Amino acid sequence: METVSAVRYRKYYKKWLDSIDFYDSLAQLAYLVVTAEETIDHPLMYGNDSKCNAILAIGTDRGLCGGYNSNIYRQIETHMKMARRFGKKLEIYAQGKKVITHLNNRGIEITKGYDDFEEVPTAEQAKEIADDFTDQ
Repeated sequence: METVSAVRYRKYYKKWLDSIDFYDSLAQLAYLVVTAEETIDHPLMYGNDSKCNAILAIGTDRGLCGGYNSNIYRQIETHMKMARRFGKKLEIYAQGKKVITHLNNRGIEITKGYDDFEEVPTAEQAKEIADDFTDQ
């Protein structure tokens, strides 16, 4: 049993190491956006008076994350309550088979589901999601 755990540990440790560059780049990008001296002209950088909000729920298809998916479900329900409270429509975009299945089983309408993404999404897949949000 210890060898199985050691193999799993090495596998996920390697994935973590592979993701460090991505998270460092993401942190740098966030810093540059927040500290930019010039106004950034992009649709996602401006608020609007729309009666529609959108969220992207990213879940995991594996059971190795404790209550991660449960927390996602609670957050979705919180956003739905807030949208109803303020008279806004909430569009839900969901990534991950478990999240999509959970929402469908509860009768919650999903605007778009992304269940065919790889474990490590490609740039094209990320662009697909970004395009869906900027087209709104």
